[in-house]
Amino acid sequence: MRFVYGHNLRTLRGPQKGNWRGDEIGYRSLHTWVTKNKEKTGVCTGCERERYTEWANVSGVYLRDLDDFAELCTECHWELDHGWDGEFD
Repeated sequence: MRFVYGHNLRTLRGPQKGNWRGDEIGYRSLHTWVTKNKEKTGVCTGCERERYTEWANVSGVYLRDLDDFAELCTECHWELDHGWDGEFD
């Protein structure tokens, strides 16, 4: 079998990898990490309807904690982030 440079780097996960940043992770990288490590159901945890969902950070503190992310539809995610109650002034 032939040696392929970098093969082990692709199989390493988490702190084993040299560029692991722990809780010092960026916004986009954190959402990518959540997507890879938490499975979507397609049901919003806010309104409990089946629709397109996205990961929303519940506490507002971006740490590597899967329990701090909720699967919300776009409307519920917007409401969580901006406090919109669904009524126009």
